[in-house]
Amino acid sequence: MSDEQPEYPEPNWTTAPAHVLFFAIDPDGAGRWFFTEPSPTEKRWCASMGFKEDAGEYPLPLGCDWRLTLRQRPSQQ
Repeated sequence: MSDEQPEYPEPNWTTAPAHVLFFAIDPDGAGRWFFTEPSPTEKRWCASMGFKEDAGEYPLPLGCDWRLTLRQRPSQQ
């Protein structure tokens, strides 16, 4: 048995719309950009304000929990 953790896909922030601050992947592998920090529901990510924009497909490797895919945009200094 291996102790290695699965690698989670990382977004390419250079392709992100300028106004989004978060990225996450739904259980079906759909990547989404968010204006506000989303929360996981039973079946997908949901943001209380704003809407989500398509970020492409990010099939999750076996063993990845989609609820651990939330990423915040790195600060641009």
